[in-house]
Amino acid sequence: FHAAKCEKLQREKAELERRREDEVRRRGRQHQAELRDLERRLQLQFETEAAQLQEEHRAQLLRIGCQHQEQSASVLQAARPSEPPVPGSLCNQSCDLLQVEDITASHEAALLEMENSHTVAVSLLQDDHDHKVQELISTHELEKKELEENFEKLRLSLQDQVDTLTFQSQSLRDRARRFEEALRKNTEEQLEIALAPYQHLEEDMKSLKQVLEMKNQQIHQQEKKIIELEKLAEKNIILEEKIQVLQQQNEDLKARIDQNTVVTR
Repeated sequence: FHAAKCEKLQREKAELERRREDEVRRRGRQHQAELRDLERRLQLQFETEAAQLQEEHRAQLLRIGCQHQEQSASVLQAARPSEPPVPGSLCNQSCDLLQVEDITASHEAALLEMENSHTVAVSLLQDDHDHKVQELISTHELEKKELEENFEKLRLSLQDQVDTLTFQSQSLRDRARRFEEALRKNTEEQLEIALAPYQHLEEDMKSLKQVLEMKNQQIHQQEKKIIELEKLAEKNIILEEKIQVLQQQNEDLKARIDQNTVVTR
């Protein structure tokens, strides 16, 4: 009877391990897919914002350049003599040239101010992104620490339950062994002595079975929690690697933006 119960528990344990491994593989595939999707969305968002900022910068440069050309052309057109020079016309032309120079200086100042604003905007965008990345790193570090602590608590709790079940199983085997030895001696007195502790053996076995079933359920639940903790720990490691890649891509993109700014200037 005891051997049959042990075999049944072993089969249930093996089945539980198999289901746990299947669940780990399934959640691992799901986790990888979620990470790839998150990386794609973050990269797309940053590239979209950077491209929009560059496009606005180019549009402002083009608009200021066109305004400068139109105003300069207008002033030069007004400065061209359409009639024979009259006294004081040279003075008027000189004033017009000074006006052109003033317009040019004003546009150059506006252009410089716009480039400075663009640089500040890029810097703010980069700082905001770096801040978000740093917050993400800090959050993951905190989650990682909490996961490690929870994992250790669960491990100790599970180990305690395993030790308890092992002790109970060993005690049951010892009792069964003594019972078999008493049966082999085949004496009525020895049988009475041997059977005395086992008057309630069936009730004890039922009670132990219920306890084992409860313990197995607790172990199964805790194994699920451990799987979640391991999954989140792997997620933290992969996200940290992705963050480093995104930071490098951000620096490369910033360098290209700065280069485009220099070329545009």
